[in-house]
Amino acid sequence: MYRGLFRFVFPVLAPLLGTGLVSQSATLSRLVAESERSGFRTGVVVLDAGSGKLTFLHRSKETFIPASNQKILTVAAALWGLGAEFRFRTTFKLRNGVLEVHPGGDPNWITGSSHDPARVFAKLAKELRRRGVTRLRGVRRLQGFFTGPERPASWPKDQFDRVYCAPTGGLVLDAASFTARIRAGAGSARIEFLAPPVAVIPKPGIKMTSKRKKRYSYWISQGGGGFRGHGEFSTRAAPVEVRGVVQQPGWVFEQVLRAVLARQGIKIAAAGANVPPLVRTESASEPLVDVYVHLSTLGEALGPILRDSSNFHAEQLLRVLGTRRLGEGSFSGGCKVVRAQLASRVDLPAGLKIADGSGLSRLNRLTPRVVVRVMQKLLAGPHAGVFEQSLARGGVDGTLKHRFGKLPAVGKAVRAKTGTINGVKCLSGILRSKSGRTRLFCILMNRRKGISTKGAAALQERMVQAIHRTR
Repeated sequence: MYRGLFRFVFPVLAPLLGTGLVSQSATLSRLVAESERSGFRTGVVVLDAGSGKLTFLHRSKETFIPASNQKILTVAAALWGLGAEFRFRTTFKLRNGVLEVHPGGDPNWITGSSHDPARVFAKLAKELRRRGVTRLRGVRRLQGFFTGPERPASWPKDQFDRVYCAPTGGLVLDAASFTARIRAGAGSARIEFLAPPVAVIPKPGIKMTSKRKKRYSYWISQGGGGFRGHGEFSTRAAPVEVRGVVQQPGWVFEQVLRAVLARQGIKIAAAGANVPPLVRTESASEPLVDVYVHLSTLGEALGPILRDSSNFHAEQLLRVLGTRRLGEGSFSGGCKVVRAQLASRVDLPAGLKIADGSGLSRLNRLTPRVVVRVMQKLLAGPHAGVFEQSLARGGVDGTLKHRFGKLPAVGKAVRAKTGTINGVKCLSGILRSKSGRTRLFCILMNRRKGISTKGAAALQERMVQAIHRTR
């Protein structure tokens, strides 16, 4: 009875109570109620990082589909289980004139970065020449420690041609994607690959059209050991850049490796030539020699995961985590490690489900309370800095670059992880309130699949504004 009376009396008293904690909690309550009326089942938890007290709770123990907020758990488990300085290792070895590539599941091979494949392979070529090696009998890519499928079983199979559904693997460049420039040509459009620098001539297939009113579309696919263009391109169109999914990341890795080594003066037998299989007797004839080792750190992968929401980086990290902690380089192995790492630090509800590392799967289930408690543990430990710095900044970068446009002061005070899939809109992160206190928050909003989430982002930003005003 008193709870119901409070609901009616408080809106009248709120203006008389100023802008303190109580009135701002009431504002947040009204926004959550508005969200529920709009059709979103909404879970919200706010925690004061200084005192450790939970200052706002709504459906805090109910499970929700978290979308990319799942990445917070994957990152936390990796930081706790491996450490920010953990190194991904890709080793190039030489035996009987064959260059062996031993994969390490490195997600950081990105064109234009410090791990640009063209630069790294040029260093490898330099080292080969220093050793007097200018000819190779072939290239052998080893399987490595990853096992099972390249994508989680519960991912939407009808979206495997989308960049956010790129496959994982032991040897992957540019997050299993490619960027190409399409320009008008004679008969068919011309295709130029920008990243990764693969020296492969695509099969023609993008036809030219001069009809002004005709609608045209174009795309490039990769598979079956090659690239192919599709669709139509206008003779009057300016050059455009497109991105696509690499369905055979290991094959592309080798093509780029071969192309760069060739440019650096290392002659290699043609792909498909008689490269003998790896057998025990080879080690007796000639020892295996380490030629070059390329390293990158876990910390370098966190920005793409938390700031830019790269599903590929998250799933790649999940499989590496499973390998290093459990000896299972599969998605199920990684999920087991994430659960174990979390369970050793926070209380996990019975309904919590971990189906992948990125949150693209609709089988994941989290509670807002777990998300906040995980962030609390991270901020209280040695990985606080790298975690916070890897989150997107409101109105500045990553998935928050175009958020908080109407609330710039709030945007400057927030670092957070977004989460969006069909019928799901989530936002969790760290906020510096106007009073200077640090708040951790989690907002999980679910609707039925196929129902628009329009308006959810604006509601979330108003909720964060209410938290920001809290003393």
